[in-house]
Amino acid sequence: MKVSAKIPIEGVAYKASGNIITDLIGGYIQCAFFNYMTGAAQVASGQLVPIAITESKRNPHWPGIPTVSESYPGYEVSFFVGISAPRGIAPDVVTKIHDAIRDAQNNPKVKEPLERVGLTFVRQAIGEYRAFILKESERWREHVKAARIEPQ
Repeated sequence: MKVSAKIPIEGVAYKASGNIITDLIGGYIQCAFFNYMTGAAQVASGQLVPIAITESKRNPHWPGIPTVSESYPGYEVSFFVGISAPRGIAPDVVTKIHDAIRDAQNNPKVKEPLERVGLTFVRQAIGEYRAFILKESERWREHVKAARIEPQ
């Protein structure tokens, strides 16, 4: 955000996301970027006011919250949860895990609580996740370079 929108903000490293919420509510920091699950309860209770969503499209569960890209076209930062396995895992095991995840995504007892905290499910075929990770890695490599972030 600092580079793409040219906003003079400084990042503060936190060891735990709960500390971000505490400092935000306590007035120690003015704004924060965090995933939906971290602050959903505080947003629902009115303790935090969401300003924008960093994904490219509005979240269907929070349709009244604009995206950053509505003000800064092209801006997108997405939070995702993925499942990975060690190289060399048997293809039949990958298929079984993939099918179990798909079944869980279709189960209202799994799906509904996660949607309430802002998550949306993206169903990918086996192999699409790897392509997604490679694309994201390259995209972030360019951001790190543009921001002149040094390896630590």
